Amino acid sequence: VVASPTATTTYTVTSITGSCVSTASVTVVVNPRPSLTFPAVSALCANSPAVTMAALPSGGTYTGSGISGNLFSPATAGVGTHTVTYTYSDANGCTNTISRTITVNPLPIVAFSVNGLGCTVPLTLSFVNSSSSGANFSNAWNFGNSQNSTAANPPNVTYNAAGSYTITLNVTNTTTSCVATSTQNIQVANFQAGITAPTFGCVGQAISFQ
Repeated sequence: VVASPTATTTYTVTSITGSCVSTASVTVVVNPRPSLTFPAVSALCANSPAVTMAALPSGGTYTGSGISGNLFSPATAGVGTHTVTYTYSDANGCTNTISRTITVNPLPIVAFSVNGLGCTVPLTLSFVNSSSSGANFSNAWNFGNSQNSTAANPPNVTYNAAGSYTITLNVTNTTTSCVATSTQNIQVANFQAGITAPTFGCVGQAISFQ
């Protein structure tokens, strides 16, 4: 005999053999499943740091893509919508589960090229931006020489001193707040040809150049 009680129940069995009657009873205590809460997790970006899951009561087990212990890694899970399930068993051995979906948004494409590299200063460069574009994308340039721009296609930039410069472009998807970054290092040199020699000489006499 199989029973599935939903509340504490007493079961009685009566056995009759001829004129002999015997009864036995057992009370089955039915404990409720543990009550679980699992706070929602806001949408993440593919390069966001791992997020700590915070279901209660603590002490249960998380499963799903991107899960390691109680951490969800967007980079490991990948772009898309993922289901994370929390399973918890209480002291009575009763088990319950609760799930949440977590969205991982893609990063913008960010790429640019530098044109006009040379060997003398002042050096003027132009930039070609091949990053994601549209109304929901913003750009932030840092040219490494205290000049900045928020234009998708910035004006030419002039470097007036030799040295190493790091050019950085951040592209933001203003809908998802996801940011991607690209950097390029350039070397601005100040190469100048020079020659030293006597201003006069004689026929058949060697002249030394430096």
